[in-house]
Amino acid sequence: MARPGKTRTRSEERWRVVEGRWDGIREAFHGFDPARVAAMPPAEIAAVENDSRVIRNKAKIRATVDNAREVLAILDEYGSVRGYLASFPDAGAAAADMRRRFKFLGDTGVWRLLTSASRDIG
Repeated sequence: MARPGKTRTRSEERWRVVEGRWDGIREAFHGFDPARVAAMPPAEIAAVENDSRVIRNKAKIRATVDNAREVLAILDEYGSVRGYLASFPDAGAAAADMRRRFKFLGDTGVWRLLTSASRDIG
């Protein structure tokens, strides 16, 4: 019983940190506008990496920029995220491709994206 409780507590603590810094994170990444994030120059990325308002994990900051570029590539190729997701025979194939394309995207992130796009994930 101790291990699940400890794991849950750690997870809750991480979410509290994220929630506490969310406004700064959103501002640093231009409201998560993919075009603006993808166009961030190295000096701006370095500034975000040193911004105390965000969680300063360089790999995840850089992944956010790379992921924005991947979103733009998907939009260019498929016209929309829904169009991209509809190109797969099932949610499992879409999830596998998303994990390949996007950095730091785990099961929860995949599930949330599929759910928000109204894709059947059952």
